Amino acid sequence: MLIGLFEDSKVVKEITYASKDLAEWVSNKLGKDYIGKIVEKYVVKSGGLKKGYDFDEVAKTLKRIYELGITNGNARRFIVDKGWDVRKLEKVLEDVKSVRGGDDLIRRINADLGNERARTLGPLYEAEVVNHLKRSGWKVEEVEKDVVTSLGNTEIDIIAKKGLETVLIECKRSFGGVKPSQILAQAEYAKSKNIRKIYVYYSRDAYNPRVMSAIREAKSKYGVDIELVQLSSEFN
Repeated sequence: MLIGLFEDSKVVKEITYASKDLAEWVSNKLGKDYIGKIVEKYVVKSGGLKKGYDFDEVAKTLKRIYELGITNGNARRFIVDKGWDVRKLEKVLEDVKSVRGGDDLIRRINADLGNERARTLGPLYEAEVVNHLKRSGWKVEEVEKDVVTSLGNTEIDIIAKKGLETVLIECKRSFGGVKPSQILAQAEYAKSKNIRKIYVYYSRDAYNPRVMSAIREAKSKYGVDIELVQLSSEFN
């Protein structure tokens, strides 16, 4: 089927081709109105100029994203409504899928994106960090690891290795959301595994003096260095 620009119910310009099976998939999984929404968000710029995508390539990528675990209809519609780079999102999810614990993280991403009232984008940011690390020469060994320390249970977002160095990584879209207690529990766990470095990745800066105090305490008490790394999110 051909999709065109309409004016007074008449096609004024043919702009993209949509295969019947993919158009039906979009209609069934997102809703009929999302056929036009995909054209609006990915295919045509204002004034009728092409954005560089064709309907079928966007639909195929959305289908692959669905196969990777983004099965919540609200989540998929949210992705299209935001006009996110679906090819980039597919690569991020594929990188996470290949890592131990990756299925758990994708389930969290699916649930978070589908939650209209309490959507945080935090799990997706963690996946972005995985993607960044793998493309920076790190081997991501595990994500979403639950650990027990004398300070309480905590979660290690990412464990990564490059050469002989193993590091723990905490991910927060907002630095202000980092919990001091979590930093100290992670530092204790790191010391028990002879790991001397923790990275805290964040997308937005919000200074938190209590976190900075916990970072200094982690160094003095456990001998663990904690480095802050700002990595902007591509999905906002």
